[in-house]
Parts: sequence; C-alpha cells; structure tokens
Amino acid sequence: MKLKILVADDSISIQKLVAMAFYNEDMEVEGISDGVKAYNYLSDFQPDLVMADIYLPGTNGFELSTKIKNDPTYQNI
Repeated sequence: MKLKILVADDSISIQKLVAMAFYNEDMEVEGISDGVKAYNYLSDFQPDLVMADIYLPGTNGFELSTKIKNDPTYQNI
C-alpha cells in the first residue's frame, strides 16, 4: 500500500523537491499551493501525512494543522 504525502507549500520548487526525495520510495506525493485548497483536497487525496509551509496563502500552515487536528474525519493524518 502506497503511503500518501500532501505537500502544502506555495513554492513549486519545494513541492518538486519533496516529490523527488520520495520518488524511489513506496509513496505518492501531491503538491498544493494554498492552505484552503489543501484542506479541501484532503477528502479527495486522503493523505497519510501533510507537510505544510508556515507561510501559506489562504490558511497558513499552523492554521491548517489546527483545522486538521480538530476535524475527527482526519484524526489519522
């Protein structure tokens, strides 16, 4: 079973760097550039891990993390 990582970062370079770091692992990496869009994408992508930049547009990384932790739907992330 592939593990899934959602990279929430407004830098495309960082998104690609993380994807390259896990390229040879059994992991699927998706990148998204906005905190609000990242939160809304959780139900579609169902990641095992979310890596979020602190300075995201929309919802910053701290707010995104808090929203995920406080939502029982995503308690396993």
